[in-house]
Amino acid sequence: VTNEVFGDYVEIVAARATHERVLKAGQDGAVVTALIAWGMEKGHFDGALTAERDERWMMYPKIVRTVDELLRCAGSGYTYAPNSLALREAAASGLQRMVFVGVPCEVSAVRKLEIAKSKRGREMTKNVALQIGLMCSETFTYDGFMIGKLQNEMGLRLEDIVKINVKGRVLVYMRSGEVISVPLKQARPFAREGCHYCQDFAAEYADLSVGGLGGEGWTITVLRTKRGRELFHEAVRHGVIEVQGMDDFGFQLNLLEKLAAKQRARPNRKEALAVAVAEDSA
Repeated sequence: VTNEVFGDYVEIVAARATHERVLKAGQDGAVVTALIAWGMEKGHFDGALTAERDERWMMYPKIVRTVDELLRCAGSGYTYAPNSLALREAAASGLQRMVFVGVPCEVSAVRKLEIAKSKRGREMTKNVALQIGLMCSETFTYDGFMIGKLQNEMGLRLEDIVKINVKGRVLVYMRSGEVISVPLKQARPFAREGCHYCQDFAAEYADLSVGGLGGEGWTITVLRTKRGRELFHEAVRHGVIEVQGMDDFGFQLNLLEKLAAKQRARPNRKEALAVAVAEDSA
């Protein structure tokens, strides 16, 4: 099926992990964590390239080989981790069947390397067995949002943050149990510059794309390729993921289309530069 705003897919479902330990560690329905953990245990994957955060919420690429390592990386950070830049290290680490997890710009970079004329580019991606894309409108700069906004302006101790989520606003969960709400209009000034030109909200080039989209406790999962669909449904048959059709998730489906359409309408960098040059020349 082709959707003009969020790309090709074979199926869309709402899904969540069935194991409490995975649900507690993961984001929304913890589908990404559940699928990779199951795949590692069954031998489908021997590791994953994902992102980890330190105690002050600095994000960085992380190669994981065990379920325990994976669980420590679970959850979203909303500041940028350059996962695609760690592909060379991942390829050299000996992983043969690796899952790549990234935001849309990283997923598209990996796809381009897979078909690159450069042998070096293809070598870096030949062991990627599955790509999971994280739906994304923008990521924030660490110095601007985490340090400038949350720590310096709002007085939050970064070490006391246990979770961050975006549900129409940025929700910051503290160790004390308090939930701090930050309006998106206060967070968006800290978006990375490149995000303003990204037209891919739904990670169109992934094997499967995932996002919360306001579905409490569920992950909206867009199965895009035969490989992605087969592995996902095998995990469902093994009982580590449960699914529901989209009949009860009409709001989330509409939101997916709305956000993807809004992002598709953004100017790309070349178009934005052309406009800027024209304005300067006027």
